[in-house]
Amino acid sequence: MRNVLLAVLALCIVPAIAAEITFEPIPRIDGAFVVVLEGVEGIGQITLLNLDTDEVIRVALRREGDQLITESIAARRTCRCTDYPAGIELVVEAGHTLVAATTLGGGLSTAVVVGPRTPRPGEPVLALRAGEEFASDSPADRALRTGIHLIEVHDAQEDTTCGHDEVRVLGVLGSEAFYVTLQEAGATSGRFTCPVRLDIVPDGVELRVVLSDLQGGILADVVWHSGIELALHYGDQELVRAVEPLTVLLSHEDLVLPVDCKGDLCVRKPESFDEVRWYIGAQLEAHDGACLRLGGFRAHPPTIVTVQVRTGIAWGTAWIDYEIIPRASVSFVPADMERPADTPWSLSSPLRVRLEHVHGDPAPRVLVGRLGGTQVMELELAPVERERGVFQSAPLTPCGLNAGPGDVIYVQYKDPTCHHNHTHRTLPIR
Repeated sequence: MRNVLLAVLALCIVPAIAAEITFEPIPRIDGAFVVVLEGVEGIGQITLLNLDTDEVIRVALRREGDQLITESIAARRTCRCTDYPAGIELVVEAGHTLVAATTLGGGLSTAVVVGPRTPRPGEPVLALRAGEEFASDSPADRALRTGIHLIEVHDAQEDTTCGHDEVRVLGVLGSEAFYVTLQEAGATSGRFTCPVRLDIVPDGVELRVVLSDLQGGILADVVWHSGIELALHYGDQELVRAVEPLTVLLSHEDLVLPVDCKGDLCVRKPESFDEVRWYIGAQLEAHDGACLRLGGFRAHPPTIVTVQVRTGIAWGTAWIDYEIIPRASVSFVPADMERPADTPWSLSSPLRVRLEHVHGDPAPRVLVGRLGGTQVMELELAPVERERGVFQSAPLTPCGLNAGPGDVIYVQYKDPTCHHNHTHRTLPIR
């Protein structure tokens, strides 16, 4: 049968001058079209053949002005997702070749390839939904946290068969790229989805971000850092979301302790949790409480204290700089210099009190006076280099302390936050 039809169509290869046969519009699955003849006299019919299925239909032509035109023909799929208006139907799939031919006009024919569905307004659309929003029409616009998320694409043009079609989305997690395959939800929906699991888990002192499918296949696995993002790309669509762990806040932004002094670093948020891990540098501490006591018997350079906190399945982390410094030191210095004052010191020459290695005492005060005397002055010191813990007093003279030649003046400092951190200095007067 097909060979006979092709032979008939071969007789229609040489068209009459100025005669033309066309499909209007180009057929698309789940759409409709007509066949139009121009420059042809008389009335007749066209033969329509699907070369991929051998289906043949014959459709009458009617005249409209200078044209001969068929009635509307539906390009129907076997799964038929559209209620077609009453009329002629031809079963097709995207990519099928249709041939229209007629003996009118000396013999005319044309062929066309069936296209995909007509795009729906606003498509394609790329979305990412959080677990509790799977049933919502509003894609998530907040940061991603541990849990299951749904990658979603709406693109009717990719619904090309009566099966569950697939599309691929390019993802980039941090610096690691991957592809994820989305499957059509329903045979003709044009909506493609893939649930993925995002986990933020400890790996030593670090956290890792692991993105996987629900069968356990790893899509991406990277070290978490502040500002890391998941980017999804589909066609010219791009979607970017920040990836954030559980929020963890500590009691200090940094902690500087003098030798022999102790300090507690505590988890301030969340207020309750299921697990906590403390690290000093890369060393895991044998302690799992909300607070970690810090301090030491010798000075050491800055290091990092890290905490990892778990609530349910969600992990978070925070860290601070931690340092043990020498105990505070106090001295008398010339009013216009930083070096220690010469001894014995001139009775009338101005001095300042200089205090170093002081942290945790925002407004340090010292006591100054004359040994054996009853008058003691309390001096408030102003910061000179607060980051280094250096403070200094306003100028004073030994005379102001009722000192005379041969006397000895003194200065004393006690850290209100640590009774081990105290210091004093004396200075003979001439």
